[in-house]
Amino acid sequence: CFSPNMTTRTIWYDSKYTDRGEKTETVTTISPAAWFEVTVREPASGQIVAKEGFARGYSTDTGKDLTIRSQGKYLIEFSGNELSAQVQIRVPKEGNPAGSPLKKMACTF
Repeated sequence: CFSPNMTTRTIWYDSKYTDRGEKTETVTTISPAAWFEVTVREPASGQIVAKEGFARGYSTDTGKDLTIRSQGKYLIEFSGNELSAQVQIRVPKEGNPAGSPLKKMACTF
């Protein structure tokens, strides 16, 4: 779950419609500096196995899943800016390919 910092700004403009004149509008959006990325690598070669993220070329959905189905050793890197992230990682016990179910995340910050 991702909770990005928000930016609020006031925009002034001249209306060209029936109620002509100077107008102001307050707009709240995701901070342009907010982003998050998880990169999964094979540690021996550094080869990227999978990537997922928030903003900066990725969608801004606040809930994401990234599944790796091949067993092995992996290096997992997290990086980001101007957001809070809740991350769950499930690693199955040997002999139990499904692993235990993840708890449902409430995505509250």
